[in-house]
Amino acid sequence: MDEQWSNWTVFYGTWSRRFYAIASMQTHESLILEAATAEELEDLMGDAETRALTRRTVGLITTGRHRRIMRAAS
Repeated sequence: MDEQWSNWTVFYGTWSRRFYAIASMQTHESLILEAATAEELEDLMGDAETRALTRRTVGLITTGRHRRIMRAAS
């Protein structure tokens, strides 16, 4: 996963039994993703990267830095 998703730091929470990813790419806000499976996490990372590219292309500006946690449906 590290090689395929170099813009992310991925880890597994042994207590929560969930997968997490923190974006290391430049975004308008901090981004932490959470999912029950590695496959769900990869889907969320792909969606987040697409949104980040769209924001840069369209030139949307967000005010402030927000911490957002996106969770995959269980």
